[in-house]
Amino acid sequence: MEPSISDKEFKQRIDKTRKKMKSEGIGCLLVFSSYPEREGHIEYLTNYHGAFPPSQHDVTYRGLGYSALALSQSKGPVLFTGMLFAAGRLVGVERIDSSPNLPLAVSNFILKEFTEKNDENRRTVGIAGSDVLPALYLGEIEKKGHTGDERIKFISADKILAEQRQIKSTSELRVLRKGAELADAAIEAAFNACASGVRESEVGLAAANSCYERGADYVARTRIYGRGISGVRWPIMTNRKLQRGEITGIDLVGFYKSYGFDVLRVWTVGNPTSAQKESLRQAATLTEETAKRTRAGMNGDDVCKMTMEVARQLELELDAVSPFGHGIGLEIVENPLLFPQSVVKIKPGSFLCIEPGIELKTHQSIHFEDEVLIGENGKSEVVSKCRKSFY
Repeated sequence: MEPSISDKEFKQRIDKTRKKMKSEGIGCLLVFSSYPEREGHIEYLTNYHGAFPPSQHDVTYRGLGYSALALSQSKGPVLFTGMLFAAGRLVGVERIDSSPNLPLAVSNFILKEFTEKNDENRRTVGIAGSDVLPALYLGEIEKKGHTGDERIKFISADKILAEQRQIKSTSELRVLRKGAELADAAIEAAFNACASGVRESEVGLAAANSCYERGADYVARTRIYGRGISGVRWPIMTNRKLQRGEITGIDLVGFYKSYGFDVLRVWTVGNPTSAQKESLRQAATLTEETAKRTRAGMNGDDVCKMTMEVARQLELELDAVSPFGHGIGLEIVENPLLFPQSVVKIKPGSFLCIEPGIELKTHQSIHFEDEVLIGENGKSEVVSKCRKSFY
């Protein structure tokens, strides 16, 4: 896949990462990713996409579906793949080491390339993506490193890339905006496919076809809401036939030029009742007002509390309201997490999905989700343009 980001920008990312490594006293940065939706770190630095799923292992094959990248001030990036299944071209990679045993290949490389007797910093290895690589494999890397050279020190370095990725560049925002447009059109296609007797899978197919016609990389999920979906935010699409009068809708998740899109809309099959119309209006307003009031400097907990304040103003039953949201970019769920007690702050350049919900007295959850950019002025801009009123 041709990168939507210029080679120059990839080089700038590497240079910035090296500067952060130097300031943290890190001699080697080990970066981990996993196919298909946790590829962000390595993808961010090199445009690498895996194409083989995380799998069970045996004595010979270990780490299938995972990738690693080694970077120092003078060497790399060196890419490690469990098996060389990749899509598109790489940017800036010095060499590739394809091995059936990923942990062994990585640890051998560290011992050979990144230790020097008289340089303590070179013996400090930072780990970025520690939440991606299974503890089993990470433990094997650290154990062999300590056995081969007891002076090697492994430290957490997740922030080095997570903080960079949170602030989207002009090029990234261009792609994200296009993805939002694509999602808007697909939501309309899903609505147009809805009718009594139509299967959920047919609605999902209409949305997916619209995405692919407009150039989507792939559609990851088409979750269809419907009767009986209570307290379940992400229902699995089925072949169930829609019934007239029920509240339905779609949570559409996919990728365009490597960057995610994630938009949710709900409506009724046929004309809504007055009570349904009011519930849909309240849920839409809850999302709109939360998005409007979200600012740089707030953290996820602040946004959740603000959502509940909006709910009070709308005179909603507070125990029926669920605040929710997240950042989006190369992965569908990125920092900042807009969850209760989340502490990562929103920054100018953050691209968010804001999606609070309401549990109806009829025991059905309804949500509207918008993609929102936090601009350089710290204020929010709703990028999703798809309508919320379908009646």
